Amino acid sequence: MPFSIPSLPSLGDKVRQAFRAEMPNFDAYLWPNNVAVTAKVLALTLYDHFLRLDWIRRQIFAATAESEYLDRHAAEYGLARKGSSFAEGYATWAGTVGVKVASGTLITRSDGVQYRTVGAAVVGAGGTARLRLRATGTGPGANTMAGAPLALGEALAGLAANGVVASDGIGGGDEVEKDERLRERVLYRKRHTPMGGAPSDYVIWAGEAAGVTRVYVERLAYGLGTVGVWILMDDLYADGVPTTADIQRVSNWIAPFAPATAIVCVRAPTPVPVPIKIRGLEPATSDVRDAVRDEIADAFRRRGEVGQSAAPFRFSRSWIGEAISAATGERRHELVEPAADIMLSRGELAIPGTIQFL
Repeated sequence: MPFSIPSLPSLGDKVRQAFRAEMPNFDAYLWPNNVAVTAKVLALTLYDHFLRLDWIRRQIFAATAESEYLDRHAAEYGLARKGSSFAEGYATWAGTVGVKVASGTLITRSDGVQYRTVGAAVVGAGGTARLRLRATGTGPGANTMAGAPLALGEALAGLAANGVVASDGIGGGDEVEKDERLRERVLYRKRHTPMGGAPSDYVIWAGEAAGVTRVYVERLAYGLGTVGVWILMDDLYADGVPTTADIQRVSNWIAPFAPATAIVCVRAPTPVPVPIKIRGLEPATSDVRDAVRDEIADAFRRRGEVGQSAAPFRFSRSWIGEAISAATGERRHELVEPAADIMLSRGELAIPGTIQFL
């Protein structure tokens, strides 16, 4: 049966009653006497021990363990907390044919974020060079979308002062994995025994790569022997959809673990924005509207799944209404759009579109 920690006053009463039982003709409740004070001290000591036991109980389970002990739970299953990582990717740069760009050349972004070239590059016959870049510091702040402008840290003869991020973007930069992300992975591993290539195995393998927060798997997604793996990076990008560079990095990570006969196809989901119109929100204050937006975003994160070939995913309209009702301060509303559930085909993922308050 469940055990509840006694309150401090109740422990004090128990100690006083014990004194009364062991000391005939003496009442620990009467003042003045030193036994009443002693009872309080003993009760506080007992209460401290109960709190310690409760803390130990929480560390026993991965669902409630604190950081240090959560790491130990993970280690028992061969898992480890993901460390911070450097953003990496490519940039295209115009220049004079034959000009060499040395490894370690400094490249900067308009906000001061810095990168260094990895390996030497040469301006080709087309008058452009493809530079491999790596951020000088770890973290998601250096992740950059395709087409973003970059600049040389120092002028280089024969090379343009400015270039752009290549079409696959710069990605992979992440912070040290937070407790709740690691906890999700540990609990998933405890619930899914490795099966040598089962869908759950791909979830575990892909989840170990930096930045990955959600994984969806489909057998035979692209024909015999294929395995479709769709990944999301909710903590790195606004809609969670990774860059081409991220996809390649995760694909390379999974390759050594996958069965030799499997053709693993790692993909980014195709985002499907869902326009949302809300009428008659009460109260229609800015705080309530912000709370509604936050709840809707959370619902799409928790409820959303990537559609599959054999089973298109139905994102229920009711989940959106439920999210609005859960917003702090909301008293009533009418959900105008979407008017029906959203059906998602293979590789599609529903994301919040424009939210209008009518």
